[in-house]
Amino acid sequence: MRKRPRTYSPEFKLDVMQQWEAGERSCAQLVREHGVGQSVLYRWRDAYREHGDDAFSELAVSEVEALRRRVAQLEQALGKATLENQVLKKGLTLARSRHST
Repeated sequence: MRKRPRTYSPEFKLDVMQQWEAGERSCAQLVREHGVGQSVLYRWRDAYREHGDDAFSELAVSEVEALRRRVAQLEQALGKATLENQVLKKGLTLARSRHST
């Protein structure tokens, strides 16, 4: 049977990160006290260092999702442009071969 992942409030995550960053608690202490996995704490720490107090806000999450959607749109546009470019190159090659004969 698989455990459901635990969810933590943004306030909890922020509080834990502030304790760690201020040197009040070590990573090992936080793991023991809160039952949060070490890898989870390091992920939170990376987000906290990158985004500060806004790291766990809903805005940060929605911003990431918006950026992912934008990347997907750009990848799709790039794929279309690449395909069009290949078709045009083939057409140019064909036109040149007909013109030279």
